[in-house]
Amino acid sequence: EGKIAPMEHLRIGASEQICRFLLPDILSEFAQNKTFTKFEVRGLDTLDCLNLLSEGEIDLALTVEPIQRNEYLFVPCFSDEIVVVLYPEHPWARNRKALWEQVDQEKFILPNRRGYTFRKVEKFLKEGHYNINSFVELNSSETIKELVTRKLGIGIMSDWSVQNEIRAGKLIALPFGPKRLIRTWGVSLNQGKEIRASEKKFIECVENLGCRWSVNKDLSSRLEQTF
Repeated sequence: EGKIAPMEHLRIGASEQICRFLLPDILSEFAQNKTFTKFEVRGLDTLDCLNLLSEGEIDLALTVEPIQRNEYLFVPCFSDEIVVVLYPEHPWARNRKALWEQVDQEKFILPNRRGYTFRKVEKFLKEGHYNINSFVELNSSETIKELVTRKLGIGIMSDWSVQNEIRAGKLIALPFGPKRLIRTWGVSLNQGKEIRASEKKFIECVENLGCRWSVNKDLSSRLEQTF
C-alpha cells in the first residue's frame, strides 16, 4: 500500500510588501519540489518578524538585514534600492534629480517609523543636515503610491514596489543621490538552529528568485538607459 509522506509545518514571517509582490512566486517555485509542507505566513514588519523569530513563534523571517545580527543567522538573497517617488510634473521629476536643499519646502509620505526603511532614510537626512518639516507615515505601499499620484507629497519606497507605475508613466522614481540607499534582503533564522529540509528548500527558492529578479532589473535598467 502507498504511504502518505509526513507533512512539515513551516512558519514564515515577512513584510506586507514581500507577501504581496514576491511571496507568491517563492511559494510557486517551492511547490515544484512536490514536498508536503504546510505554510503559515505572518505579514509583519521586520522588527516584529525578528521578535517572533526570537520567541520561537516563526521558523524563518524574510526581512531586510537585521541591524543587530548576533542572535540571528542571516542568509543574503537579493538587494533593492530605496527611491524618491514623484508625480511626473513635480519639479524634482523635471530636473531628474532629488533637490534635497529644497526639502523643507516639500511634503513627504514615509513608511512607518518602526521599520528599517524609515531608519535608513532618517540616517541619510541626518548626515546631510536635511530637515523634513511636513510628512505622513503609512504602512501601505499602495496608499503611498495613491497619495503621490494625487500630488499630495513625495513618496519614499522600494524600487520594485513601484516599478509597474514607473513603466506606465504614472510615477517617476529618482535615486537619493550619488550615494544610493541600498538594502539587503534575505532569510533570518536563529543562531544554532538545525535547518530542516523544508527550510533549506525555502531559502534556496528565495535565493533563486532574488537572482532572477536582480538580473531582470539590471536588464530593464540598461534598456531604459539605451532608449
